[in-house]
Amino acid sequence: TRDQMLGVLERFEVTPISDLDSFDPALHQAVAKIEDPEREEGTIVEVKRKGYMIGDKVLRHADVHVIGVEDPPVLEVLPEEDSARADDPEEGAAPEEEAPEA
Repeated sequence: TRDQMLGVLERFEVTPISDLDSFDPALHQAVAKIEDPEREEGTIVEVKRKGYMIGDKVLRHADVHVIGVEDPPVLEVLPEEDSARADDPEEGAAPEEEAPEA
């Protein structure tokens, strides 16, 4: 049940990321930037998906709508050479046996 699941999360010190704080790229993922000159930049307007931490480590960033903050750039992660080869059906295939000469 829900209460049992919450109990397990509590035992492992899993806590929700506070949605009352100002935007922090270490804890939040800005999924929308809202323009509002009357509000302070970095104010979280809405939480679209809750984030969670275990101890001091982020399990999942909170997805938020925020006043006037650009999301930090996303770095592209390229696959390693070995993993690219694993996708190639020719790589790692057993060599064809030659027919014995008569």
